[in-house]
Amino acid sequence: MGGKLKHSNADLAAEAQALRSYLALLDPSILSRKIAKYEQLARKIRSRQEIAKDIYDVIRADSGGVGWAKLPCITRTLPGGARLFRIRGIESDADVSEIKHLWQAPSVSVGAGRLNIPREPLIYTSIDSPSTAAYEVRMKPGDQFALIEYESKIDLKYALIGEYPKNDYLSVAERRKLDLILGFLKDIFTQRTHPEESHVYVAPEIVVKSYYDWPVEIAQAWGYGSVAAPSGTGYNVCFRPEVAKAYLQINKASLGTFTLIDEHQVRADIHKVVAPVPNSSKLMTL
Repeated sequence: MGGKLKHSNADLAAEAQALRSYLALLDPSILSRKIAKYEQLARKIRSRQEIAKDIYDVIRADSGGVGWAKLPCITRTLPGGARLFRIRGIESDADVSEIKHLWQAPSVSVGAGRLNIPREPLIYTSIDSPSTAAYEVRMKPGDQFALIEYESKIDLKYALIGEYPKNDYLSVAERRKLDLILGFLKDIFTQRTHPEESHVYVAPEIVVKSYYDWPVEIAQAWGYGSVAAPSGTGYNVCFRPEVAKAYLQINKASLGTFTLIDEHQVRADIHKVVAPVPNSSKLMTL
């Protein structure tokens, strides 16, 4: 999330007109057929370039004019003082000895994730409960972990993936077309298009970086419902590392071992709690 933000009414009016011009070139029946075709392609192994083209082929205008319009960003505010949770697996307590161990992982050890490509570290957090964080990283009984608790220093905004303001200037017909587009993008992100291995993380990451990568002045993070939490109510907020460090502080980290993780509950034995040492890069035991 980077770049410049323009606030003028003229800019907002121009973006609104661009969106309406784009929607005018869409035929709902053709759009529905293209979405169905994409769902068939998503069952096959595809390269990143092919997946990106498949997505754009769905949402591009049917004929002439603009190929795509910038989507307005809808955000939600996380108030200052809110707690966020992240879990990382560890081999031993020695893996958590410095403050840097509670931020992003080294790029060489980062695999593909829902919002990141390999070697691109992001900080994934859950804002409802530590249990959601455990489900998100696919922890199992016997796994050792560090449960990191962050706190927002000030109010921050996160962009809602696949959402759009309901009280706007669009007609019913325009709204219907936009709902098809947003539903399509959200389905990709939440993996409801029956993806094979190549789509598991590639397609969602393409959607986020292509259509929801807002300047930091607009949104400091991405927000989305948990796909992993069995309750269906978990919620995640993901940050780029430099933004997380500017807006979050580390309260503590609890080290332990999971004893039970199933669709109903998460249990763990905590044997150590550490926190940052003021004006130091080290951690102290509480």
